[in-house]
Amino acid sequence: GQVGPIYHLKHVPSEMKFIVRHLEACLLSSRVPPYTEGGSEGGWSAATARITQKSESMLIVSYVVQNTPLRKVRELKEELQRYFEKGPGAACKLSSLYFCQKNPGLNGTLDHMYGSERITEVLYGLELTVSPRAYLCINTYGAELLYETISQMLGVSDHTTLVDICCGTGSIGLCLSNWVGQVLGLDVSADSIADARRNALANGLKNTEYRAGSAEENLEGLVAQAKCSQVVAVIDPPRSGLPLKAIRVIRAD
Repeated sequence: GQVGPIYHLKHVPSEMKFIVRHLEACLLSSRVPPYTEGGSEGGWSAATARITQKSESMLIVSYVVQNTPLRKVRELKEELQRYFEKGPGAACKLSSLYFCQKNPGLNGTLDHMYGSERITEVLYGLELTVSPRAYLCINTYGAELLYETISQMLGVSDHTTLVDICCGTGSIGLCLSNWVGQVLGLDVSADSIADARRNALANGLKNTEYRAGSAEENLEGLVAQAKCSQVVAVIDPPRSGLPLKAIRVIRAD
C-alpha cells in the first residue's frame, strides 16, 4: 500500500501536519522499509496522531516485527524516542509517545516511551482523559452537537436512565449525565471503561456506572440496574455491528 501526503488537507490541524512531517523524516532516517502485508520481513506499519483542544498531543507508532531481531527492534525504539525527545522532533513538543510492537492480526503491545500516559480533551466543559487504545470522537465540536441532538430526540430528564452501549471512554453518557438521573455504560474494552470511570471521578459525576464486558453477555444485567422510570439506550457499535442477542434485549426492554 501507499501513503499519500496530508499537507494539503484543510481539516487537518497545522500542529498535526508538523508532527507527521517530523515522523516521516524520522522513519526515512531509520532506513527500514514499511511492512508489506503477507511478507515475512518486519517494518513500520502504522501511526496514530492525536491532538486535543488543550493542545496536548499523542503519537503512537506501530512496527510489525516478523523476522526482525529483537536487538534491532530495541534500536528502532531508542531512535524513535531520541528523535522526538531530544532530536529534531522535540520541536513537536509531544505530550505522549508510544511504540506499538506487533505481528499481523494482533493488537500488539504498547510501550510508553516518554511524556504522559494519557492526554486530556475538553468536551461539554468536561475534561476527559484519553488512553492510547481508547476511542474518542476526533471532531469535538461535532460531538457536542450530536450529543445535544441525542438528548433532544430522547427527551431525557432527571427521571431518565441512559444506557450507553459500546460506550468507549463514556463521552456520550458523561456529557449527558447532568441532564439525566442515571448513566449506565458498557464496553468490551477494559481500557476504555477505566477511562470512563476515571473521567467520571475527575469531573465529580456521581450518577454514572460503567462495566467492562460484551453487550451480548452483560446488557440484560446492566439494564436491570436502572433506577429511573424512563430507560433509554444509545448505541455506538463497532463496524461489525451489535450481536443479535443484544438487539433482542434492547427490543424486549
